[in-house]
Amino acid sequence: MVLVRQTGGYVLGRIRAGVLEQGTADLMREVGVGARMDAAHIVPPTGAKGLNLAASDVGTLYRILRGVYEGGRTDWLEKYSSIALRRVWKAVRFSWFMTNLLHEFPDRDGFDKQMQRIDYEYYTRSDAGLRMIAENYVGLPHEAIE
Repeated sequence: MVLVRQTGGYVLGRIRAGVLEQGTADLMREVGVGARMDAAHIVPPTGAKGLNLAASDVGTLYRILRGVYEGGRTDWLEKYSSIALRRVWKAVRFSWFMTNLLHEFPDRDGFDKQMQRIDYEYYTRSDAGLRMIAENYVGLPHEAIE
């Protein structure tokens, strides 16, 4: 069974509404663990996170399914959505950060423009700033299932 992929507008609307869906785990139980899952992440392209998030989803689902099949940990199915959503929100935060750091916006006042310049200097000239950007681009550590 192939689950129907929701439109980007629907997903974005649910995220904006603050709804953390339990639907993924419920559907996995309903149709069986072997169901094909599609995921969509709404993030600005500035952070270049779309493919990383998709690969992370696969990795998380793989670890969960191994626990289910090898260890009988069916309770892990309940954890997929919350783990994936935490990682998505971290990617959204980074994409938002990079968008604000790298793009000029006409409605910014002098203070905001100066803060952007100072942030840019800090994040491109300090080891700590460069490390934070590199860590987020490469990918944050994977969360433990338990």
